[in-house]
Amino acid sequence: MIKLGIIGPNSGAGQLGRFLALAANRLTCSLQAHISVQTISSNSVEDWTDEHFDLSEIDSFFKNTDLIIYETESISLELKEKLAEKLIPQAEILNQFSNRFQEKLFFRQLKIKIPEFYYLKNAENLKDVEGKTFGKQWRLKNCEGGYDGKGQLTLDKISFLKASWESLGGQECLLEEEVPIFRELSIISTRFKSGEIIHFPIPVNIYKRGILYRSRSPKISKKVQDKLKSTSKKILNKLNYIGTCAIEFFQLENEEGVLLLNELAPRVHNSGHFSLEACNQDQFETHIKAICDLPCSEIELKFKYFSMTNLIGLTEEKFELLKQKFNNFIETEKLELEAVQYYWYHKSPARSLRKMGHLTICSNCEESLIKAENFLDELLSLTELCLT
Repeated sequence: MIKLGIIGPNSGAGQLGRFLALAANRLTCSLQAHISVQTISSNSVEDWTDEHFDLSEIDSFFKNTDLIIYETESISLELKEKLAEKLIPQAEILNQFSNRFQEKLFFRQLKIKIPEFYYLKNAENLKDVEGKTFGKQWRLKNCEGGYDGKGQLTLDKISFLKASWESLGGQECLLEEEVPIFRELSIISTRFKSGEIIHFPIPVNIYKRGILYRSRSPKISKKVQDKLKSTSKKILNKLNYIGTCAIEFFQLENEEGVLLLNELAPRVHNSGHFSLEACNQDQFETHIKAICDLPCSEIELKFKYFSMTNLIGLTEEKFELLKQKFNNFIETEKLELEAVQYYWYHKSPARSLRKMGHLTICSNCEESLIKAENFLDELLSLTELCLT
């Protein structure tokens, strides 16, 4: 019996940890959970784990687990050092991809195309960059921390650099070129101890205000798919990576345009949530199987089309109302949908930029899927807490 530990985020029990725990329970692992907060959110970990530890019980957590995984890269140095022996993917990988500068250097070493960037370590570096003439737009990003658009700003003029840097806390940053993005694609891949790698269907990602709003099945050529898979394989093999990870790419100009690697998440990822319904096994199951060295089959897509929409900023009352109206629409319009699945994360409180749940739609009829998406967009646009 494998005792698996999960490190959660500072903001409370997260949905990634919950899905990982549920997948492990299905695979009969014994779960130990750790959420690195003093107070636990309403999404109670006791519902889906055997035991919970807080920060003062790190030693007990370590002793009571065989392997430790994580649902966030934002883990303190102290915690990483104490748990390093059992962390998987290993602490070195976690360190590599929790710092944007180290991440970029790694991609550059592998000769993978990425947007142009400058490293800003301190105020002295600002003068070097400000002294150059740029005919481009730039994005300033904190090297550590930040997600869902947090910890970054767009600069229309390079003369705003100092003020922007100070507004982000005057800390280690990257100044990255804003490229003309046609679309963003992400590839979710799982590598096993044998070196075998399996890939999930590739979604296109749609953002609103820097937050992932939707991941859906795109029109994508075999040439582009092969390029994404070969790049993922190159990275994972170089790292000797074990488990599931997500790699995001910017595609420029059109469906056959240049691919630039944006970033890598050394864990399961929001853009892979569609796999819960759309595939014969989901990203959480493959992650647990790889970590625990369990057998795993190839990924199969069960339906031609899929769409996963994050429910951002909804209260539970609005979520229930959305379900009712959306189900009525499906029935009234007689849409050909093979799967419609709602997820509510039980987070409290609801906030305008917080992911409160998600909805997955799968179909073999593209027209029905698009109609369902359009109506869902209308419903969400009417909620006062949702993104507009």
